[in-house]
Amino acid sequence: LSLLVITLLFSGQFCLAQNEAQEVEKELKNASAAIQQNNYHNALSSLGNAKRMVVKLLIEQIAAALPENVDDWVQSEMSESEMMMGAVMSQSSVNVSRTYMVEKEGESKSESKEDADPLSEAMMAGMDNSMMQSSVIVTITDDFSQSMEVSQAHSNQDMAGYGIPGEQVPEPVKIKGYRALLKYTDKNKQGSLTVIVGAALVRIEGWNIDNKEILQKFADVVDFKLIKEILGE
Repeated sequence: LSLLVITLLFSGQFCLAQNEAQEVEKELKNASAAIQQNNYHNALSSLGNAKRMVVKLLIEQIAAALPENVDDWVQSEMSESEMMMGAVMSQSSVNVSRTYMVEKEGESKSESKEDADPLSEAMMAGMDNSMMQSSVIVTITDDFSQSMEVSQAHSNQDMAGYGIPGEQVPEPVKIKGYRALLKYTDKNKQGSLTVIVGAALVRIEGWNIDNKEILQKFADVVDFKLIKEILGE
């Protein structure tokens, strides 16, 4: 039964993608016809519609490289508009992100309030709940502005590990054979892992996480092979 459900879901998604691709072709034909009629305003409108559809198809294609869940980490639901907003950035044509959350165990609200003074309690009450949760954001992008830092770290490995105590210290590592740069600080329990994957960068950022291995665990389940197939070497 579960196999049947998966098959039906896949078939539905495939048909939807086909329909969207056909809509793209329709908009491109409309743009071509408008140009022949010297109606450049309508041509631009049709090209804009086609671009938005292609971006959506590309988002869905690349997002398949990201895991649904990782152990107890659950992917946050995103609206279509949120996915589109995160898809196109000023310095890149591709920017697909997913956020994963996990509830911390062993910290009840009653326990946290016992030792809190009124001022601290008031400040905590005013903070957004999401800031108190552990979260990991995984981003796939073709913005290579951070790739130089990764390359430099691997070129100067003798300097790796040096930094200000308590601050994030760059650590050049290899993830599934790909060059990467790991940063983590126990003080703030946050860090990042940036991996060069062909023509793409995979960036994993964690907040309120217990250790750097969590970042590596996420990297291990991202489909690097699929990313290279889509975005190239």
